Amino acid sequence: MKWSFNDWKTDTLNIRSYGKLWVPDINSDKFQTSSQSGDYAQFYDIIAKNNGNVTGRLELKMQAYCDIDYTNFPDDDKRCCFRMKSTLYPHYIRYYLSQTDGNKAQIIELCMQVRRHSSTLRIELMLPMMISSLFAVTAPLFGSFRDQINVKLFAILIQLISFTFLAMKTPQVGFGETVPNIYTFYVFTLSITVISLLSTSVISAMSRVQRKLPPAHRYTLLAAAINSSFCSTNEISNPVDGTSVKDYHHDWLQIYISINNMVSLMIFFAYVIGIIIIFYI
Repeated sequence: MKWSFNDWKTDTLNIRSYGKLWVPDINSDKFQTSSQSGDYAQFYDIIAKNNGNVTGRLELKMQAYCDIDYTNFPDDDKRCCFRMKSTLYPHYIRYYLSQTDGNKAQIIELCMQVRRHSSTLRIELMLPMMISSLFAVTAPLFGSFRDQINVKLFAILIQLISFTFLAMKTPQVGFGETVPNIYTFYVFTLSITVISLLSTSVISAMSRVQRKLPPAHRYTLLAAAINSSFCSTNEISNPVDGTSVKDYHHDWLQIYISINNMVSLMIFFAYVIGIIIIFYI
């Protein structure tokens, strides 16, 4: 479509409708099925010049397939790509990346990298587990073995409820082969709490065994120093045998309390190292 400037006194023409104007067909390379019925391509602001050049603005909507990385769920990464090509004139229509770029191709591929940031959901999922884990690793500060066991059982209850809530937030199609870090964190926290509960239960059972021989004096002094560092209170022991000249149960109990404190300290350091490995390595 060309015309003379002297005849029409203008070198540009705004075209409001391109119904009778040839425009390139721009389509995605997907098969046209019912799932892609929402795809469309429309031309706007079409301007024709007297030298035959026609320019316009293309608006399109195309469904893209996305590869989703759930490693950092709920802050997951999505990589979405789609390709455009001409169906009717595949050998005549070429795509240029820019006006100065001489490279051209029959198919152009567009990709987008998207990351979802959901700080509120992350806090909602992480906060109960963090609080329950603090209960588990600081249980020696709560006093007797019975109190520590009750605290750890309560922590496990919170963690199981949190696991149920996390499962409700999981996508219906699942995560595929990807295991999100938050799931690893949940399993690791629950495992640490169960190990801590078992260790305290075993040490508590061993402390109830009555012994007629006293522990070594150096062990008693070491246990007293450790317990004072952990602010652990002495458990009140019931008298076992009224005919005994001296009951050594209290001394053995202090040793078992110190053992429980040291085991809890090692579990705490193992838990911190595990969190660093899960989220930062």
